[in-house]
Amino acid sequence: MQRTAIETANEVVPIVFACNQIGMGIPDLDVQSGRSFKTYCPFGEFYHDDSGVSKAFRVYPESNSAWCFACSEYYSPVKLYAQSTGMEPRVAAETLLELIGHRGVSVDQRFAAAIAGPPRTPDRSTLADALKTFCGRIDARWEARQFESPYAEWLSRCLDLLTYVSTEADAVEWLETAKRVMERELTK
Repeated sequence: MQRTAIETANEVVPIVFACNQIGMGIPDLDVQSGRSFKTYCPFGEFYHDDSGVSKAFRVYPESNSAWCFACSEYYSPVKLYAQSTGMEPRVAAETLLELIGHRGVSVDQRFAAAIAGPPRTPDRSTLADALKTFCGRIDARWEARQFESPYAEWLSRCLDLLTYVSTEADAVEWLETAKRVMERELTK
């Protein structure tokens, strides 16, 4: 599912960056501690009973959010920037992403992912048939010998390992290894 610009920005744009973009001037000491800290609300002058004189705005870097105790309002990076600039949230998100130099997934990348689809599990029965076909090319008597010891035992060991094949890379490795084993046994 494609993530929205708002979801992406709220995840990758640090709340402190959004605070500083609207002119809050968060000191580096507060940022470097990594802990939450209180500062003045950017909207306190207009919306607080004390006209923003008290530090009522707590920034939570660990959850990438903020809360104003005087406004009783939660802020994500996008909400803070949008409310401060008067931008629509989507436009604010796109602006913040551009300001931090975030490169989203391109249309071409999304198209390629859609065409590729989910990873496919290799068909194990086809792999087993491929090994048996290979053995038939190595030994003209394979039809009979596949049931004889030790050939049947080695074939069984190889086929038992198919349960561990789950990716295309696994399939290539299994087939190459199984071919080497069977060729060694059939050409002794």
